[in-house]
Amino acid sequence: EAEVDAWNEEELKMRYLSFIVDFANYTEKDREYRIYFERPISAEVEGHKINVVVDFMIAQGVRDYVKKPYFCFHEYKREKKYNDDPIAQVLLAMLAAQEHNKNNKPIYGAYIIGKNWHFMTMENKNFAISKSFDCTQQDDLYCIISILRKFKHIIQTQLLDK
Repeated sequence: EAEVDAWNEEELKMRYLSFIVDFANYTEKDREYRIYFERPISAEVEGHKINVVVDFMIAQGVRDYVKKPYFCFHEYKREKKYNDDPIAQVLLAMLAAQEHNKNNKPIYGAYIIGKNWHFMTMENKNFAISKSFDCTQQDDLYCIISILRKFKHIIQTQLLDK
């Protein structure tokens, strides 16, 4: 538990994010959407060009082609010594995804700083950020997994074009 605050971005991805996503049951059997890592997304929003590389994305797509992003995980930062604004980075990715999708459906996202997860929702240009969930605390970890599993249901019932 104490070590998580010192892990770098890659260690956070490998030791926590991949493990937790596994428990949320996102698999390649879900043909309507896939998990993508380190994928660029760009769009022009209100005259401003946005280019961002999303660390982890759940999106409709075929092989390496991302068609419609639904969820942007961005920024796994150490608890200490980070300079970038993870909220701004996720919001940029969500704005680009929203413009890319052109369907007025909500976009979802999250950012992680050390052991703390924060989930985000954006509809139009309005967004909300959840309370912090500490993945080293059992009850919070169950909540994180539950939120990710619920998101699978949201994708299947509300976001997929069928």
